[in-house]
Amino acid sequence: MPYDLPGTKALGRLAGWSVDHARVVLAGWVLVAGILNVAVPQLEQVVGKDSTPFLPESTPSIAAYREMDAGFGSGKAEAPAFVVVTSTERVDNAYYRTIVERLRSSPDHVAEVQDYVRTPQLRQALVSDDGRATYIPVALIHPVGSPEADKDIKWLRDTVTARAPPGSHAYVTGDSATVADLDTSLTKNIARITLVSVFLIVLILLFLYRNWLTPLIPLATMGIALLVARGTVAFSGEHVFKVSTYTGAFLTALVLGAATDYTIFLIARYHEAFRTGSDPRDAAVVATERMATVLIASAATVIIGSACLVAAKLALFHTTGPAIAIAVFTTLLVSLTFTPALLGVAGTRINPRGSAARSLIRWKRIGDLVAAHPARIALAALLVLGALAALYPTMDRTYDTRDLVPTGSGSDHGYHAIDGHFPSYELRPDYLLIKSDHDMRNTHDLSVIDGVTVAIGKIPGVLTVRSATRPEGKPIPQAQLPYGVSEVGSRLGQAGDQVKDGSKQTDKLATGANQLSSGANQLSSGASQATSAVDQFLAGLQEEGVGLDSAVDGTGQAQTASNQLRDGARMLQAALRDAHDQTQAAVNGLGQIYTALSADVLCTADPICNQSRASLRDIYVGERDRLLPGLATAADAAGQIADGNATLADALGQLRSGLAQARSGIDQLAAGEREFKAKLGTLATGADELAAGASQIPAGVSQIQGATDKLAAGLDQAAGFLTGTAKNAQEAGIDTFYLPPGAIDDPRFALAKSYYVSKDGRTARLLIFGDNDEKRPGDEAQTARRTVRDTSLDGATVHMTGPLAVTHDIHSLADADFHLVALVVLIAVLLILLLLLRSIVAPLYLLGSVVLSYTAAMGVTTLIWNHILGRPMDWTVPLLSFIVLVAVGADYNILLMSRVREESVEASRRGVSRAVSATGGVITSAGLIFAGTFVAMATAPMLGLGETGTAVAIGLLLDTFIVRSMLVPSIAALLGPWNWWPGARGLRHRHVAAEDHA
Repeated sequence: MPYDLPGTKALGRLAGWSVDHARVVLAGWVLVAGILNVAVPQLEQVVGKDSTPFLPESTPSIAAYREMDAGFGSGKAEAPAFVVVTSTERVDNAYYRTIVERLRSSPDHVAEVQDYVRTPQLRQALVSDDGRATYIPVALIHPVGSPEADKDIKWLRDTVTARAPPGSHAYVTGDSATVADLDTSLTKNIARITLVSVFLIVLILLFLYRNWLTPLIPLATMGIALLVARGTVAFSGEHVFKVSTYTGAFLTALVLGAATDYTIFLIARYHEAFRTGSDPRDAAVVATERMATVLIASAATVIIGSACLVAAKLALFHTTGPAIAIAVFTTLLVSLTFTPALLGVAGTRINPRGSAARSLIRWKRIGDLVAAHPARIALAALLVLGALAALYPTMDRTYDTRDLVPTGSGSDHGYHAIDGHFPSYELRPDYLLIKSDHDMRNTHDLSVIDGVTVAIGKIPGVLTVRSATRPEGKPIPQAQLPYGVSEVGSRLGQAGDQVKDGSKQTDKLATGANQLSSGANQLSSGASQATSAVDQFLAGLQEEGVGLDSAVDGTGQAQTASNQLRDGARMLQAALRDAHDQTQAAVNGLGQIYTALSADVLCTADPICNQSRASLRDIYVGERDRLLPGLATAADAAGQIADGNATLADALGQLRSGLAQARSGIDQLAAGEREFKAKLGTLATGADELAAGASQIPAGVSQIQGATDKLAAGLDQAAGFLTGTAKNAQEAGIDTFYLPPGAIDDPRFALAKSYYVSKDGRTARLLIFGDNDEKRPGDEAQTARRTVRDTSLDGATVHMTGPLAVTHDIHSLADADFHLVALVVLIAVLLILLLLLRSIVAPLYLLGSVVLSYTAAMGVTTLIWNHILGRPMDWTVPLLSFIVLVAVGADYNILLMSRVREESVEASRRGVSRAVSATGGVITSAGLIFAGTFVAMATAPMLGLGETGTAVAIGLLLDTFIVRSMLVPSIAALLGPWNWWPGARGLRHRHVAAEDHA
């Protein structure tokens, strides 16, 4: 006999009371089910009533999202969404503005809107190249997956689609919309899943029992169990704990499957009792008493396994677990009371037919085969399961919500609309946040941010990066060092042109100097001629009146020459002044150029530029300190000469007047002539000196011109070097960021300053677009931290958020949850097996068979969905499938091994054969029915639900036809009494087992 759990006899008595008071029990359960479903809200109305964030608030990507919203938004944003507007022509601006105004005027739903109405600089990024599509990033105030977020999405869709002009369409998409569509699709499909499940169960029951009355027992049981379980979970969700969206679908499948399994187990025992001659009442009591241990242990594995999900961090898991545990517990209570009452009422009308006998015969043959060749069968089963399990590591899991979008949903249409006009990654940027303890809106910090931008852009899989220094994904030309170097070179070239223009003025100076020298020589010659004339005049003074007219004429000529000399001196003075002013402008230009080059760090670092700058300084100082003063002195001297010649002209006038008066006094005239002759000598000497000085001026001007030409050539060389350097740097991809002080306030930098740097300047964000490799956020964060090290931003914190960062966190949390929950579930199942079987050996290999069956099921599921259908595996599938398969697999293990102990304490081969014969049909039927409920889930349009249904259904079939029918019986037959080690009873009867084997 098997070891019964405490309270088994009491459950037998309870079953007897239930049979004796069947009408009361049946009516009572019906009344409870009715009250729960009338007085308590429907389960779908309770799902997520208390908003549960999909991820814990401490999750790095969620914390970073909140931090980004605090720096750049209103501080109220919880979830992102996107409004996509398309048109057959160009987007209607009036319609676009209307949408934006509606969104901005709804703070109960929307926390922030990014549009090009308020921020025109965003237009280029938000509008497609063909102008026929645009999108509006919207931040909602409720977290993803909450009922409020679902309402936000519905409101958003109603708002943006209202009164759309002809040819225009608006869609709402993004993660929030995707999850809302999943919830809606799941809610709509629960009824269909239930109907398909019931239909499959009815077909299998009719095939199993070959009459119409017996299937009503499990159908009625599962109907009451489902109503009571849903009502109980809804009440608990209303007052005790939170309920997940997935709860409805999983609860339905598990309750239908478990209720049917428990009922089939009881009916099988009921039929056995009939065959031994028991009446209906006693048969129902015996069936309940015999199966109570199995049913309680079976339910306990599911309850404990589901309850373990409470330890999970992901809301999808820890809100689903308690609901399933309560539902299975409720199903157990219904099965232990309601089902016995039904059996008692049905009585002999559900006696086993001939098909049951035929089933026993078939399974007896299988049992005998296992007992005869346990090693071969065990090896064959292990090979098959091992080969299937080998496919499990090839599973391609997806954590991307876009892969889960139901076809034809609103978010699906939105994704297709955006893909038709934008790159596929446009709506899925990663956000990298750099948070510092100071304002980063300065040249040094922005240069570091640009370095981070460039470094991240080189990571494999990254397609483009937008930041404060590259707001459109490419460098700002005016903020790049090659551009600045090119500008300096261009200005040096302009200065060289100005110097060349100054050189042309020196040519005029040289021409004037030559004219001055020629005039001075003429003056000297004229003075000599005047002296000779005076001599002749003195010689002819004796002749009164003779030659007086000639003397007057000569004096007039002298006066004319003096006037020419005066005018030449004035011209020289003007030319010198003009040369001085032109040279002064050139020297000032050189000074500005030299000052600009002195402040240029790049020029200091470059040897050629540094040498050119030194030569430029020598020229500048020489012209400033020598040339300019010399020209000024020469101009003053020319002025003095002009003034002296003016006096000479006056004297000649007096001479002429004296000649006119000569008639009145020859002596006075002679004396005047002698004085005049002396002055003419002085004039000739001065004219010679003036001619000599004027002849030196062209040589000096020539030197000035040579120096100016050298200066112009040096400037041209420096300009050519700088512009060439800039060109080579650009061609080589050298685009080092350089923003001159004060340029941060330039209007062209407005978008970079407002959108990519927070209001206080202490947080900067980078938008990173690329492939869907979830490892990228970690690489990006590590690259950013390495880049800011030993810079002005050393010590700044780096965070990641965005869809891919969230995906990365989901992956990490899902793996951690799987490892934790799997460990706890396996320990719980092992403890239940140890308690029930009172041994160590059997529980260990039974647990191993459960794990092997699970991995084989996941291998087949991987083969179907990944390799054949080419679809990724939803990340929820492994954990949810594990809970169900391990728990249900343990159920069948418990039923089989309990029967093995009942048939043979020593677990002899004959005893194992009898156990397989007795339980084979029951386990097969139960497995098929349970698998059928999950096959119904596989028909759901949601990828994750369909894949989970496939995995569980395949796992149950493997359990039914290979693990429980071949592997476990063959191992039990091989081990014999060692199954119950260290139980003393098994070891004491080893000789009996040996004889039995023989």
